[in-house]
Amino acid sequence: MTVCSRVNWLIPQLGATLKGMQAESLAPVFEARQIPFAYITKPEELFDDPHLQQSVGLGRQVLEDGSETPMPLLPISIDGERL
Repeated sequence: MTVCSRVNWLIPQLGATLKGMQAESLAPVFEARQIPFAYITKPEELFDDPHLQQSVGLGRQVLEDGSETPMPLLPISIDGERL
């Protein structure tokens, strides 16, 4: 069983739990509990986000032409593996 197949329930559960909450009220809670998060207003801002940089939250994606580009990873590890 792959890591992804073990967490198919997680994203819908997070969505249901966090729905209607404001980022401003969640940020202090996440910070206090050391839960990775980021304020993101534009996709291109992901690549400069300090949390992603510090947590090794950017992986490398190889494109069809053989070049590589950074790719944000989900901020979750299960059994020591990033998704």
